[in-house]
Formats: sequence, C-alpha cells, structure tokens
Amino acid sequence: MKIILAYISGAPNRDDPYVSLLPTGLCSLNARLKEAGFDAHLANFSGWSEAAIKQQLTSLKPDLVGISQWTHNRHASYDLAALVRREIPGSTVVMGGGHATFCCRELLGKDSPVDIVILGEGETALLELVACCAQRHEWQGICGIAFRRNADVIVNAACPSLTDLDSLPYASRFLENSIGVDRELQSEFIITARGCPSACHFCSSPEFWGRRVRFRSPGHIVDEILYIRDTCGLMYFSLRDDTFTADRTRAIAFCRLLIERKAHILWNCQSRVTALDEELLTWMKRAGCECVQLGVESGSQSILDVLGKAITPRQVEQAAAQVRKIGINLSVYLISDVPGETKDDIRQTMDLVRRIRPDDGYVSPLAYYPGTRL
Repeated sequence: MKIILAYISGAPNRDDPYVSLLPTGLCSLNARLKEAGFDAHLANFSGWSEAAIKQQLTSLKPDLVGISQWTHNRHASYDLAALVRREIPGSTVVMGGGHATFCCRELLGKDSPVDIVILGEGETALLELVACCAQRHEWQGICGIAFRRNADVIVNAACPSLTDLDSLPYASRFLENSIGVDRELQSEFIITARGCPSACHFCSSPEFWGRRVRFRSPGHIVDEILYIRDTCGLMYFSLRDDTFTADRTRAIAFCRLLIERKAHILWNCQSRVTALDEELLTWMKRAGCECVQLGVESGSQSILDVLGKAITPRQVEQAAAQVRKIGINLSVYLISDVPGETKDDIRQTMDLVRRIRPDDGYVSPLAYYPGTRL
C-alpha cells in the first residue's frame, strides 16, 4: 500500500518558512507510518504547478493521500484533494490538521473529494486507518475520525491523547525519499511538547491539543538534536512549542543536558512573558539559546483582555528586561486590527515596543481561526 502525506501552502512562492515548510505534525505522522513498515512518502507541493503535481501523483499512484489543512491553506488543500480525486479516482483521500478538524462537517459535505477527516492528534487514528485499508478491513469504527455515510457526516469519538511522547519516533529520521522537502531546513524545527496551558481567545492550540501539556523528556529531545546535528550538520534549531518554558524544571534540565553533552548548538524558542525568570534564562543562554520569542500582542490592557492573554504590559516589560539583561535576543509577536482597537491602543503598543526594544518582531492582523473563542 502506497501512501502520500502532502502539504501545499497556497502561497505563490516558498520564501516564507512559516507557511512553506511542512507542518511538524505531518512529519510525525510520516515517521509513525514508516516505523510501522508502511510505504509512506512526504510531499511538499508548495509552489508547484498543477501539471507537476499531476505528474507526481500519476507516477506514484498512491492508494491513500493524506493532506494537511490549516486555515491559511484551506483553499489550496481542498483543490489538491480535488486534483487527487480526478487523477487517482480509486485512492482514499484523508485530511487532517486544525482547519479540517474544526470544520469537518463542512469539509465532508455533498460532492466533497475528501473521504475521511482525522480529528486532532493523528498518530493513533491514521495508523489504525492505514492498517485497516491495507488489510481491507472495515475502518468506520476507528476513533478520532469523521467520514461521510450516504448524506450524513459521522463523527466518531476522539482517540485518547498520547501520554508518552517519547514513544514517537524522531520525525527527522524518516525524511529521506521525500518529495519537494529540504531535509536540512525541515529538521531545524522541533516540537518538544503538545498542548498549551494558556487560553488565548485567538488561538486554537488548546482546543486542538488540549490544555494539559504533554512533554517529551529532556533526554529524548537532546538525542534528536544530536542525531540531526551529526547526520545533517545542522547547528541551529527552532523549538516550536507554544510555550517551551511551560515546565521550568524540564527546561533547565534540557539546558543542563545540552551543556553536559557538549552539543555546541544555537537555538530559539517561544515563551510566555510570565514563564521566564533570570535563573532559567541564564541556563538557556549557557545552553545556546540565542533568541526568545514572546507573545506580546499589544501594549494596551484593554486589547490584551479582548485577546484573553491574561498578562499586563508591566509583565511584558519585566520579561523583556530579564531577556535583555541575560544577553539573549528578544523577538516579539504583535497583533493588529483587534475589534475595538483605537488609535490610543495602537499608540500604547508603539510606546511599549519602544520601551522594551526588541531585536525584531512580527505584526499580524488578527485572524479568526475555527476552534477559537473569537
């Protein structure tokens, strides 16, 4: 049985790694299937022409195509599913990801090219689905999926969340023979936990992964980093957890282990302004952390409250001062176009940015994602 796990950004080029690289979850699914002995191939069709995608599909003739759908690529991913249905009509078309999970009923509507949606965390459901398809067994009772039966959309109960993330294989070990994937660049991005303890109104992560954070152990993370360093020559890594420092003890243990094992790498991470202190930052600096990215969003308390951030501008200033004192680069995320935002709110944000003096930052207009309070 041949499987393609595909992504397409929908962007006209591949210059932005945040939308053009494969979602890390898709790489994890690929590793899980390959570890189980299935013939799976990752494919990044971002920037490809329709003719080139057609040629690849007809060459591989996959039995099952899994497509990653998030809000930013919802149209491109649906078009890809339709292309698969036209070119390989006998294949099973599966979708997963945040947008597919929260919009599964709409996605599986009449005449949809999608057969099945994997809901939320996909390793358990996809592995069981592929095994059933390979053995021509019934799959309709599998947990964590939605599918169409006649005119109805059936949504099965969720699968239990994986409790031992160390049991998952390194995604970086299974990137060979991928299509359109830069192995070195893709390997830079690592997830060390799933879930977020916060409940920001604009973010779907807590609903998708859960509020209870599940962590990989420090040893498991460092082992993967050293594997990538030694096999790919990478010396820089980006830890893409929602809040890498959510477990302070684990974060310090990770830093200690990087130092003990003489990793000699550089890395960055994301954190919440209330999840940092000078001792933790000192360990991070010693272990090679060169940049911390903080979700600041706004300098206006009223806008922070609309966004459900549960922080204050004063806490932002304190965290920024600690980061700069230790000598780590500071990056900030900001959100514009929030409902009710006034010129005075914008002025407060600009004033806050001037006070905290970040090394760089990202300003994004507020996006309304399925699965969020907004």
